[in-house]
Amino acid sequence: MGKLLFLSLAVAVSTAVNLMFPPDITSARFDLLSVDAATGESDILDYNLTFSDCLFEIARRAPSHLTCETVRN
Repeated sequence: MGKLLFLSLAVAVSTAVNLMFPPDITSARFDLLSVDAATGESDILDYNLTFSDCLFEIARRAPSHLTCETVRN
């Protein structure tokens, strides 16, 4: 139950941030990042995802240190 609540909260927060600073979600591409909380360093786990695919990967993998970042051209 706690994991499901955390997962729902993580998806909601990620969605809210992206909606507050909206890229054109229909055409934007995202990278899935793993961020080290201690150092702030990040590693790219997956490239060029749609917004919904990126959120799905966060939900599927479920750790709190994953985030979606808009691909910069």
